[in-house]
Amino acid sequence: LCIHGDKQQSQRDYTMNEFRRRQKIILIATDVAARGLDVQDIHFVVNIDFPNQTEDYVHRIGRTGRNQEAFGTSYTFFTSENAKQAPSLVRVLQEAGQNVNQDLMQLAEEQHSITNSKHGSKTQIYNNNNQQRMSCQQQQQKQSTNNFHSYPFHQSVEYVPSIPQSMNYIPSIIYNQF
Repeated sequence: LCIHGDKQQSQRDYTMNEFRRRQKIILIATDVAARGLDVQDIHFVVNIDFPNQTEDYVHRIGRTGRNQEAFGTSYTFFTSENAKQAPSLVRVLQEAGQNVNQDLMQLAEEQHSITNSKHGSKTQIYNNNNQQRMSCQQQQQKQSTNNFHSYPFHQSVEYVPSIPQSMNYIPSIIYNQF
């Protein structure tokens, strides 16, 4: 199933009804599906393209775990093209109590360093235990020759649930820009 802004509303309604009734279990969508849609039991959200705003990311992954007893997993492909959003993504992950990949943390620190060198200030990033990390300048001095940009993409796992073996379908939304 596919949903995007170029479809007529009646086509989008039909697609969403098919998805809700589990006639099809994978929905590929643009941000038209990020807000205002209520579908129960979404277990996976895959972000192929990281949104321009971190707030939109939060709305996208909010399709999983729509009630207190449900859990969901979000996979996000985060490339060096998204580098400017790394600090805000790290903050969102930390506020949610999620583990932050060290490559993503390093990219966020590099972005802080670039931004702060333009503005003449020094900022620090905190780890998941809220303990102070090295300042961006200190971190840059200790960087090895390998860095985030050498990887094709980063996968961010929000939460990994244990999926019951009896589940014969796994409803999923995949976000992509068409």
